[in-house]
Amino acid sequence: MEGDKRDLADLLKEGGIGSDIPDVVQKIPMAVKKRVCALKQVQLNSIEVEAKFYERVHQLEKEFETEFNKLYEQRRKIVAGEYEPTDDESKLPIIHGLEEEEIKV
Repeated sequence: MEGDKRDLADLLKEGGIGSDIPDVVQKIPMAVKKRVCALKQVQLNSIEVEAKFYERVHQLEKEFETEFNKLYEQRRKIVAGEYEPTDDESKLPIIHGLEEEEIKV
């Protein structure tokens, strides 16, 4: 519903839910109301920081995409048998921590 300015309270009232919300809110102490409003602001600030964070993450992903794609393609070729690794490329042990004598490659 584009352009619809209804908020959650309006939607709940339409569904017969929350018709007593104003009564409940009036009974809440002013100090608690202030805390809730402050917490809403903190949450909005948190969302803004999170949005900036994921924007930077996306920039980093784009920056390193070419390098990762090269590695993914190299891995694909090895797995598919299209490329045979050299002795130098396959010098790591098949199981980390075991010596060559324990497991022959």
